[in-house]
Amino acid sequence: KDGKASLALKVKDNGVGMSEEFQKVLFEPFEQESSTEGRVFEGSGLGLSITRNLVELMGGTIQFESRQGEGTTFFVELPFLVPNALEGMEEEEPDVLEGFQGEHVLVVEDNEINLEIVQTFLESWNLDVDVAENGQVALEKFKDSQPGWYRLVLMDIRMPVMDGLTATRQIRRLNREDAGTIPIMALTANASPEDIRSAQGVGLDAYLTKPIEMKFLHRKIKEFMY
Repeated sequence: KDGKASLALKVKDNGVGMSEEFQKVLFEPFEQESSTEGRVFEGSGLGLSITRNLVELMGGTIQFESRQGEGTTFFVELPFLVPNALEGMEEEEPDVLEGFQGEHVLVVEDNEINLEIVQTFLESWNLDVDVAENGQVALEKFKDSQPGWYRLVLMDIRMPVMDGLTATRQIRRLNREDAGTIPIMALTANASPEDIRSAQGVGLDAYLTKPIEMKFLHRKIKEFMY
């Protein structure tokens, strides 16, 4: 309405609810409530305090309703200005990420959730994905593969058993032609200058930090693979 839009969010649970006394201090940092049996529940901590501050900074509102034994419902409303996309702008074509040709890539990642996310995207781009939960497994899989089987390696850095830097160094030292030419890209949350310098010294071709924008990852894979 009048160039403005409201985004309304509702989060509801059917938990233990909150007493009227606790509701008065709900948004205070580290407040917590005890049950009648003396058991201490996990409190609001900093999460709700930070959430309220963020909502207010955006010009929005946050409210809630709660009854003991019935649960709690939070309501958040955020205002937005709607730009007129037709003024002085040409209609853009939607981004389409072209698929690959079934090339084999090795993803080295010890976090199951991160691995599932990356694997889902890679497979949607028509890449054949093999996985390793640490650098040692990745090294063994590369050694056991036929030369040229893997076209690219996405390597996490901090992992148990063998970290990504050590695994990359070991792969580069293997006595086979593709060991020195296969693109190995770091995909990691570690982004300090020291980490980046260490990565450059072991033969990593690129250093990508999490969370990564998938269009950027697609572009980098295409850049190194072709």
